[in-house]
Amino acid sequence: MKTSIRILTSILILSLTVMFFASCGASVSDKDIIGTWTGEYEYKGSTFNVVIVFESSGKYARVTYKNGETSSSEKGDYEISGNKITMYDSSALVEHGKSTSLTYNSGKLSNSTYTLTKSK
Repeated sequence: MKTSIRILTSILILSLTVMFFASCGASVSDKDIIGTWTGEYEYKGSTFNVVIVFESSGKYARVTYKNGETSSSEKGDYEISGNKITMYDSSALVEHGKSTSLTYNSGKLSNSTYTLTKSK
């Protein structure tokens, strides 16, 4: 009985350790994201192109084109936490009121709508 409990306890500890490390993404640094990122997606028959420029100052600018015409633009500050980049639109009425998050993985930035690659 004691041996079974020890085995189950060991399996539980090992499982929790694996789950913890699996949930932690690789950290990204400023140097990984500074530069120009581009991506494209389609939605309801329209093609959207997204361009984001991250600066070393912690600022960013994003422009979205719909079928080749400027659809929206924004600029603001960004923060990095682990493998997550959160962009705060400076036009929001309250500090850090409107934000967009991207996840860095294998040299790409993505969210549920699009994936961006860094321009060389």
